[in-house]
Amino acid sequence: MWASIALLPERTAPPVPIALKGVDTSTTAGEVDDALRIIRSRYFGAVPDRAALKHAAVKGMVDSLGDRYTRYLDPVQFRRMQEENSGQFGGIGVTLVQNAKNQAEVSQVDADGPAKGAGIRVGDLLVEVAGHPIRPGVRAAERAQSYLHGDPRTWVNVAVQRKGAKAPLRFSLLRKLIYTPTVTARLMERGVGYIKLDTFGDRSDEEVGLALRKLKSRGMRSLVLDLRGNPGGFFNTAVDIASRFIDRGPVVFTRDRDNHRVPVPNIPSKRLTPKIPVAVLVDRWSASAAEIVAAAIQDTGSGVVIGQKTYGKALVQTITPNPDGSAVLITTHHYYTPRGTDISHKGVKPNILVESTPRLPTADLPLQRALAWLSDPAQTRITTRN
Repeated sequence: MWASIALLPERTAPPVPIALKGVDTSTTAGEVDDALRIIRSRYFGAVPDRAALKHAAVKGMVDSLGDRYTRYLDPVQFRRMQEENSGQFGGIGVTLVQNAKNQAEVSQVDADGPAKGAGIRVGDLLVEVAGHPIRPGVRAAERAQSYLHGDPRTWVNVAVQRKGAKAPLRFSLLRKLIYTPTVTARLMERGVGYIKLDTFGDRSDEEVGLALRKLKSRGMRSLVLDLRGNPGGFFNTAVDIASRFIDRGPVVFTRDRDNHRVPVPNIPSKRLTPKIPVAVLVDRWSASAAEIVAAAIQDTGSGVVIGQKTYGKALVQTITPNPDGSAVLITTHHYYTPRGTDISHKGVKPNILVESTPRLPTADLPLQRALAWLSDPAQTRITTRN
């Protein structure tokens, strides 16, 4: 299983697939080898090495399918995605954003990370990482982040441009293991628990379970599950988390290329007891695995969905790692909600629609609406427009 997780807080159409367990196989067609030999022996210009040519050949085949979710990942990309999905990686403890000038800007510095200890600050611009210049461009922050990652206990040299400094400041930093949790939780007034789930990674179900136990021990009587901005992740993780809130399955149905339709059951042992009212917050960036959970809770009557209509990604991808460290991610299944609804390009329609408004930019209207519903669960299927 595998899924990519966006490193940077940019909002584009969610690229993140959900994944089923894959198979480790890899073959190279004879025609591709023939083409490689011809290029390497006869091409007039500079020729990339054999590995680069093979990667390009596989990428071309994958791209020819015309499926935005079917992708080829070279070894560097695949390793980065695995690190992101696990929530653990060797790094220096900074978050980067792409600023208005397309520069890689430090937006957050971890309190206990190497960057903080060395004196790197929010607002610094990364101009060089590991000997690679980081010039302004549409992928500057992503490029800088990829060079910052590496094995823990290894050194990386960085240069930052700081406002007011005449020349870049240079640092030599020892990478450490960075763990990025996917869950934040708190207990609100009147016994309302709040859990924000950023993505469906390796440890997300474990984190949700721990958060539920802590909130329950503090007197939680109802729950807001916030899936806004969640681009998805592992298929099995979605099933695990949905099982914490529903009494019965299936959580979802899958259909393969041969039209085999398979129900995926819930896991009763994970069920939160005693049962409490649950409000799920979604928006147009809630996609993939997030939609599986929201639809499962909605279809089984285990709670209500509040917010905006979701993204509408009902495809499942399977990852096949290759011996050279690369991987191919291929769409292999379509999924349907417990009631058999196809949400592809349609999304999950909330029980209570709360449209965003520029008139109240600081008010979290969906959360307010969720709190109102939890105080009186009889308020269902009401549309709120502001």
